[in-house]
Amino acid sequence: MGTRNSKSKRKVFKARKDVRGLSITSLLDILTIILVFLIKNVSMEAQAFSTPKNMVLPSTTTNEKLIEDGSAIVVKLFVDHVELGVENTPFGDIRELANNPDKRAQLVQYFDMQATKITATDANSKLCLVIQADDDVPCQYINTILQVALGQGFENIYFSSTEKADWLKDYAKNL
Repeated sequence: MGTRNSKSKRKVFKARKDVRGLSITSLLDILTIILVFLIKNVSMEAQAFSTPKNMVLPSTTTNEKLIEDGSAIVVKLFVDHVELGVENTPFGDIRELANNPDKRAQLVQYFDMQATKITATDANSKLCLVIQADDDVPCQYINTILQVALGQGFENIYFSSTEKADWLKDYAKNL
């Protein structure tokens, strides 16, 4: 029998996990396939849709067209004040609309006066109201205008937002 040398050491290796990093090439292949799939399935063209028989979609129009017809009354709501008509007549503080019944009565008078002018020129014309409100105007003020207008018999009510003079600069900053 052989004798064992006391000085010899036995080498023991720890079992290592075989970890390989993900290959960037395979990741790019997967991303390319996903990108091609998305591009193929997403259409950039406008989709045509059919409307049910009894449904009428609203049409868009510009304020200028409504005002040219002469049958539109314009109310502009800003954060701090109200303007009436195409001539932008100041009507006072916007907070007075909801809190002051006298202001609402004055608004009713204004609507009556304008409606009389419109129907005097064309008896068949429908009363039209354009509410042009700033984005920051609380809805309660718009609702107050709506209540007065509906009480006066306006058949067509259009909403629009005011355009800021420097909207293009703000838009360009966000790009």
